[in-house]
Amino acid sequence: MSQIILPELDPNEKPGERPYEMVWAKRTEPAPPHVRFDDLRGWTMQVSGGAQATLQVSRAQNVWERPVARLRYRGDGKATSQPRIVITFPQPIALPDGADSVDVWLYGNRWDWVNPPGTPPVSIILHLRDGDGSAHNLTVDRVRWEEWWLMHRRLPAMRFPVRLESLEVAGGWQAEWREIFFDSIRFYREELPPLQFAPRPQRNLTLFEGQSPGANTGATKLPFPTREETILPMHFGGAFRTTVSGSQQKGY
Repeated sequence: MSQIILPELDPNEKPGERPYEMVWAKRTEPAPPHVRFDDLRGWTMQVSGGAQATLQVSRAQNVWERPVARLRYRGDGKATSQPRIVITFPQPIALPDGADSVDVWLYGNRWDWVNPPGTPPVSIILHLRDGDGSAHNLTVDRVRWEEWWLMHRRLPAMRFPVRLESLEVAGGWQAEWREIFFDSIRFYREELPPLQFAPRPQRNLTLFEGQSPGANTGATKLPFPTREETILPMHFGGAFRTTVSGSQQKGY
């Protein structure tokens, strides 16, 4: 079979540890998620475009001290193929009314700035359906981190009620097996009140005509730069002389 879901843990799998930064900070989950990946009973998975995939409950990675889901996948080795893996939940997940944001906890397998040729990026796509029956395919992000990271995306304008029907992993045409891990999906309304902070000291130079001081409107001035020219620092190392000369050079 080209797609398999295994709802049981591998008894021989070595458990992973939480990221040390989260342990040191004693970080706890901010709110219960709408989708957890520690119980895959009743889930289904379809593949196309030459994709193969296995989804299994796992403890190999750990972010919130619970099992996660390991997705192992591969394609047919052709960069022109368009492999797709669609994971469907036992029933659609209702979003809270007014939600405008989504967070997805995912453990990735590639650094985007490295762009490893053997691990082409996969995109994480949520399939939503709004109150009018219209489908919305929301690309949360592409995998570009090789550890646990919080994928975040604003939701498109939709008429509520809205439901999450399935999760898609698109891409990954390489012939070798690769894997990523999912912990949870949470929908919520992100409150973004105006920033409030005291005025910063004024800039210690004359602004160009029409230039905004930004947040630097306080009663005091910054101690730098020390002069209008701004480029060279003051010299306190003894006597010195600065000269400028011109030259003309032919050729290259």
